[in-house]
Amino acid sequence: MQLENDQVFNTLYQEEYNKIPYIFRFGRRRPKIVIGAIIVLFAASLVLWTIWYGTGRTVQAPSGLYINVYDMQYLIAMVITLGTGLLLAGWAGIGYWFEKRAFKKASNLANMIFLSERHKMEMRFQEWKMKNRDY
Repeated sequence: MQLENDQVFNTLYQEEYNKIPYIFRFGRRRPKIVIGAIIVLFAASLVLWTIWYGTGRTVQAPSGLYINVYDMQYLIAMVITLGTGLLLAGWAGIGYWFEKRAFKKASNLANMIFLSERHKMEMRFQEWKMKNRDY
């Protein structure tokens, strides 16, 4: 995130952003791709859930009870798609956390520099007032 009028913040943020491992850096395209993949995987898991539930058939056990039996290959595929979606969501969450931390560090450092410069100017002004006051 670049600010137009704060060069100190931009340089500090760029330094902090470069410290983030490359795999967790998100530009403009990567979040769109990841969110799209998460949505597709979630939709695929819902389709697999529907198919899995549709494969159920009722079987009578030797004890006389009726048991629903389902085809487990769809359930396994659903678990894999949901697991992959969760991994992608976790990866995106970690990347977001890294960027948020970099922004916070850069913001704090830029604020400290701003306050230091303001204090220096205040001290110069106080010194000037002391030298130029009329008795």
